[in-house]
Amino acid sequence: MKAGLIALVAVLTARNAIDAYGFLAKAHIGHALAGDLAVSGRAADIDAKICGRGGASEWGCSGAFDRLAAGVGDPDGLALCCC
Repeated sequence: MKAGLIALVAVLTARNAIDAYGFLAKAHIGHALAGDLAVSGRAADIDAKICGRGGASEWGCSGAFDRLAAGVGDPDGLALCCC
C-alpha cells in the first residue's frame, strides 16, 4: 500500500511538472512571437517611408536621385536606399 501511494505521488508530481513547463513554454513562445511581429511591422513601415512606397514622402527614392543629379549632396546616405 505504501509503495503504491509513493508511486502515485511520484507520477502525479512528474505530470504536474511537465504540464507547468508546457504552459510556461507556450507563454514564452507567444510573447517572443508577438515581439518579433511588432518589430517586423515597424521595420516595414519605416522602409516604406524611406523608399516612398507608402505614399508621398520627402525621402522618396526618385526625389533622392533628382537631388543627386542636381548636385545636391546627401549627408545622410539615404539617396541609394533601395531603388
